[in-house]
Amino acid sequence: MSVSKFMSKNVISLNQDQTVEEAAKIMIEKNIGGLPIVDSTGKLVGMITESDFIGQKVDVPHALVSLTRLLGQTHHKGSVEEIFEKAKSSKLSEVMSTNVDTISSSADLSEASSIMLAQNVSRLPVCDDGNLVGIITKRDILKSFSK
Repeated sequence: MSVSKFMSKNVISLNQDQTVEEAAKIMIEKNIGGLPIVDSTGKLVGMITESDFIGQKVDVPHALVSLTRLLGQTHHKGSVEEIFEKAKSSKLSEVMSTNVDTISSSADLSEASSIMLAQNVSRLPVCDDGNLVGIITKRDILKSFSK
């Protein structure tokens, strides 16, 4: 079964000049866990996900403390509220992940699930010739079992 049969085609995306606050509002209003970021031509340039708002552990070789990366900032025991307040007006280009795994619409669902598992991600932007054409999530793959 191909990705194109199960992906969401009407993807909400943002541009890199929009703010973190705008992204957060859209994610809450639309109940989605991640947003692709595209340039003016529709080419994927990044992603912002719930993980960016929750924080990710940063491995620092030989460090005695662990650090957290939250909305483009690395901190140790800093105030999350302070970081959120500073980041609200930040442009998405400053905080988005740019090394984003993608998949082609003609790829097989098993390839999508393998990438998600290997990269520990819940969604993959679907791109053909670099252009965003959809998104496939773990839930979309789950739906394939009911058909």
